[in-house]
Amino acid sequence: MRQKVISLYDYTGEALKPWAEAGYICYAFDIQHPKDREVKDNFDSGGIIRYVHADLHDFDTHRNIFNIFNGRNVVFGMAFPVCTDMAVSGAAHFAKKAEADPLFQQRAAQHAIDCADLFDDLGCPYFIE
Repeated sequence: MRQKVISLYDYTGEALKPWAEAGYICYAFDIQHPKDREVKDNFDSGGIIRYVHADLHDFDTHRNIFNIFNGRNVVFGMAFPVCTDMAVSGAAHFAKKAEADPLFQQRAAQHAIDCADLFDDLGCPYFIE
């Protein structure tokens, strides 16, 4: 069974390229990927990056990813959840966001926690940016 790497909130696949170049089967999940067609990059090593449409703010999506990949040799995970709700780069917009949703930062933190829980459940090492 080929080794797999999963990347969440990943539109570009840039972080997966070294893995694919080394022969891994990689999956980049992001809501911006097309729903209706498969997009993938093939590498000379036999590695692949598959770009998969996924609404990662919907917890059922995390459950579906777990069900698909549980026991399927996932060797590494990475996630890049939207950080502008917590990082200094988004601070100029915090007041307006808080008016619309006083819990916006707790929700943002929960998205990162959901990613960590998924990777923990899959039993693979990971990082979350």
